[in-house]
Amino acid sequence: MTIAQSYKKISIVNILIIIFFIVLIILAFLLVFFYNSVVNFENKIYLKENEIKKIETDIAELKEDLFNILSGDNLQKIASENGLVIEKNPEYFEIKSQQWQVGLNF
Repeated sequence: MTIAQSYKKISIVNILIIIFFIVLIILAFLLVFFYNSVVNFENKIYLKENEIKKIETDIAELKEDLFNILSGDNLQKIASENGLVIEKNPEYFEIKSQQWQVGLNF
């Protein structure tokens, strides 16, 4: 018994449709990949912004602590603890201005 099979010729339209769907599937995967990359990048930016804000807050707190330590009352307390006294008539040494003229010319 012979089974008759019709001759199936793949037309150019069928090949183009197959190629179109393959390209479409590849583009869909690339779109998902790039979207995922963009979202991950945005999340990293958000985390870095939060880290920068935390560092700025820490710096502000450290500045505040430094200013509190160096305030007038604390400096007088530290000076008295170390046996320092306020000089009422300080004597400053003077440097002849001609001595430093060489350095100013450069």
